[in-house]
Amino acid sequence: MLFITIALRNIFRSKSRSLFAFFSVAVVAFILTMVTSVAEGLVGESIANSRLFISGDIQVEHKDYERYFRFNPLGYLVEQEPIAQLFAQKYPDLEVFARDQQPSFLYHQETLYPLMIFSYEPDDTTWINAIQVLEGEFPQATKEIAMGYDLANTYQLHIGDRVMLLTQTADGGSNAVSYTLSAIVNFPSASYNANGLIMQNSDMAYLLRTQGHTHLQITSSKSLSEKELATLAQELEKQLPEQYLLRSWHDTDAGSLLRIQHFMIGLMTSIFFILGSGVIINTAIMSLLERTTEIGLLRAFGFSTRQVRSLFVLESIILHTVAIISGILLAVMLSWLLNLFPIHLDTEATKAYSSYNISGVIRFVIKWDNLWRIALIAFTISTIVSYIPTRMITRLRISTILRTQV
Repeated sequence: MLFITIALRNIFRSKSRSLFAFFSVAVVAFILTMVTSVAEGLVGESIANSRLFISGDIQVEHKDYERYFRFNPLGYLVEQEPIAQLFAQKYPDLEVFARDQQPSFLYHQETLYPLMIFSYEPDDTTWINAIQVLEGEFPQATKEIAMGYDLANTYQLHIGDRVMLLTQTADGGSNAVSYTLSAIVNFPSASYNANGLIMQNSDMAYLLRTQGHTHLQITSSKSLSEKELATLAQELEKQLPEQYLLRSWHDTDAGSLLRIQHFMIGLMTSIFFILGSGVIINTAIMSLLERTTEIGLLRAFGFSTRQVRSLFVLESIILHTVAIISGILLAVMLSWLLNLFPIHLDTEATKAYSSYNISGVIRFVIKWDNLWRIALIAFTISTIVSYIPTRMITRLRISTILRTQV
């Protein structure tokens, strides 16, 4: 108890030195927490963006859809029934679902906002299960929609609100229909969360005034390896009519790209850990070297080498623990606030609608295991660097310590 009292007195007695050490360590903990939360957000987005693309799904679209979809997307539609019948005969393990997507506009507060509408079939369990409902209920009736949480948060929309959608129709005209927001969801892609909403295929057909589909998704009931999927994709491509294009996302080896991205994010985080450790080490050593005289005086007053060493290490532990906790808590609070008001790096609709599903929204993901690691690493480093120089100084003779400071 006496040591704790003396340690606290020393901390508050030298306020400038203590504040410098406190802010140095707190800033390091804050930066490390923010960097890891951004990295976790990027990793989560990468996994979400790749989840459906490496699961054995194959997409079919008209060969000119991607090239001209910004000008007249509904002029390049896919016929579902002939494709489903064609594959059912030779590939009974395959299921074909229509998953339409169409650029559109949200009319809100007398302003048009670009977004992307997606549609689904009620029995398309693969797609439905990949969507996490955060609030409300998944659309069950006509004129109901589900919206990505970033999009709903951006325009302050809530469950039960009426939403007006405007879009181009198949006959070259336009259509405006009002829908009820029944669910706020987490799509399997961050770009969908920022710019997308989903409705049933029947509602999409009514909105677009068409019975055709923009995209078909081919899903295997069996688990397929990358090699098996690539082989299947080649076989299916030979069966397709020439006006259709088949996209197998394994062709770009999304798994390998994901591993490379994870490695780069891990490397970036490690570099920040090393730099942060250097700041903690430098701060601790400078603080102790400035107090060499104080160490000598304590020895002269009768404190043993072990007592002096324990006192200074205890003081460092108290100060750095408070600093680490403060820095981490500040980062957690800031991450929470930034998630309430997402940062949009890119609001251009053409990029948001790209087939690569790259999001323009930065999200901060806080994981408790990362917080424990940051706190443990920072605490361990600060304790070690406080112990080593203190041990070196306390081993010197009292006369030597005092003489060098005169």
